[in-house]
Amino acid sequence: MLFRSSKITKTDVTYMKAQVASLINSDSKSILELALSSADHRVRAAGCIVARKYGLEYLEDLISSVGNDHELVRQAGRESLLVLSTSFKGTKPVDFGPMFGEKSNLATCASQNMWKAWFTENQAKKVMADSKKESVK
Repeated sequence: MLFRSSKITKTDVTYMKAQVASLINSDSKSILELALSSADHRVRAAGCIVARKYGLEYLEDLISSVGNDHELVRQAGRESLLVLSTSFKGTKPVDFGPMFGEKSNLATCASQNMWKAWFTENQAKKVMADSKKESVK
């Protein structure tokens, strides 16, 4: 999925994959948090990929990543948000972008707002459904 953009090189992806493996092997949230704030776009993108393993815990970081200046980070964040969007029962995967090559402030801001609104709405629905289940017991 990440190769659709000409601004993402094979070298970047290879390095990022190595960083993903390293982050998974470390199994450390503090190292993941460092990766998510790294100045190196490949490390930050790897952090976005690994963050999805923690569910919604790093949702703000992932939503923020779709506004990043580097395509690799934007698309890694987008991909993780897509994966997380399937974690809500009864929902289909959604994609609010940003699309490949789309890096204008307007487009990335719109994507961030739509992702945030979607997750906020679906988290509220989940809480309501869970509370209904509890009241039935």
